[in-house]
Amino acid sequence: MARYTPISSETHQTAGWNLISDYSFAKGDALAPVSLAEISQLLPRYTLAFYRASEQDPLQLVAVQGLYPGQNLFITNQGKWLGGYVPAVYRGFPFRMIPLQESDKLVLCIDEESDNYKSALEENSQPLFDAEGKLSELAGKVKDFLMSQYQQRTKTEALASLLDEYGVIQPWHLKVDGLPETIEPHSGLYHVNEKKLKELSAEQVQVLNLRGALGLAYAQMLSEHRMQELVSLFNLHAHSAKNKAEVSDLDLEKVFGDDEDSLLRF
Repeated sequence: MARYTPISSETHQTAGWNLISDYSFAKGDALAPVSLAEISQLLPRYTLAFYRASEQDPLQLVAVQGLYPGQNLFITNQGKWLGGYVPAVYRGFPFRMIPLQESDKLVLCIDEESDNYKSALEENSQPLFDAEGKLSELAGKVKDFLMSQYQQRTKTEALASLLDEYGVIQPWHLKVDGLPETIEPHSGLYHVNEKKLKELSAEQVQVLNLRGALGLAYAQMLSEHRMQELVSLFNLHAHSAKNKAEVSDLDLEKVFGDDEDSLLRF
């Protein structure tokens, strides 16, 4: 269980962290929050969807990483990431920007339960603070990166809300052929209704275009064909488990290969 704690020179002067070499911490993440800024990197590999945890929560743009909750097909048994691009939400681990209660101010926190966190510096650890009690150069860069990502996801949530306001977002009840009946698929996912999008007035389309929401809508729709590749990746994991092989040793081009036919398939 993650335990994010605000970092301070008083508490963490001699603490540090190890850079990511193992993504096992995300093995249970079937959905990853992403932003519009990542779209060009996400589209070649991921199915995109909108997700709402509860009726009170805003719609989030997410990358679908598994066919059911608790499954991340992009991570091997050795903790390696498959498929190239790693969503930005994981690249700042074990840090996170968290709003203070009853405040809009964000604070840099670290997961003290993570294996990457070190309460005392080790040989390969990166320091959190310098000798003067200021954030180290690398920790400062991580903070800037996480702040940028937080802002990008907030902007993306606003665009998703605009699409929802215009009535083009609908529940997405995924039905995956070949998935055992005993496995419950995702719930709480949404996607763009292309028919509703085409029925919008010219003025509404112009607003969506100027705000950047139209590009988000089409990116989500164009990503949906990647779901079949996620099924292929599911089968690849099953095959590797049966043959006691490591997924990364198998031919991933059979899953992610972009031949001419697949590029023309929308």
